[in-house]
Amino acid sequence: MPEIDERLAYLHSVTNGKERHLVRLISIFLETIPDQLESLYKELESANEVSESARKIIHKLRPALQSMGMENTVKKLQDMPKGAKISKRSYLELKVFAQEDWRYFFNALEQSYGKDLMNQFQISDLP
Repeated sequence: MPEIDERLAYLHSVTNGKERHLVRLISIFLETIPDQLESLYKELESANEVSESARKIIHKLRPALQSMGMENTVKKLQDMPKGAKISKRSYLELKVFAQEDWRYFFNALEQSYGKDLMNQFQISDLP
């Protein structure tokens, strides 16, 4: 059994370490999360506050990000209550945290499961 990065422990446990389940969950994640984050960024940028639409996106994003060990991004999202004003700095911090978590997640996957698993995915940077 490979040594699993601690931030991937939940993902490993829900898939029972089975590669086909892991591949399926990561594929779903890759198909949905970048678009949802892009929608959130647009909503926050245009409204300059956490609108009801933004809260709905955040509500969908948080469990998926948490299950993939993206705790910094989850924490930043939790710090955005509905109606809160969004400063340029806060908005940029969210983007930076998301990008850092994204890179960390895929590096941890490769270290924990190897290049063969990673070669099954088309991975790009977050928007």
